[in-house]
Amino acid sequence: MHTWKTGKVDHIHCPPITDEDAFGFLYLRDILQASDITPIFALGQVHVDGIGLSKIAKDYQNWCFYYITWYVCQ
Repeated sequence: MHTWKTGKVDHIHCPPITDEDAFGFLYLRDILQASDITPIFALGQVHVDGIGLSKIAKDYQNWCFYYITWYVCQ
């Protein structure tokens, strides 16, 4: 949905690190010039017990969803 028409902020979520598409390829034509990602605190964290799958990735800190504002260079 386009945020200017709907008046809603875009949002995203991170796939589980075990998902085969979690670390997909970034296409150069889709490089972000600027973005702001803010957790949607009201929807909670992915791991409410504070224990994730990877200490290195620190996925225990992930929130369920994030608001995103963005600008794409073309």
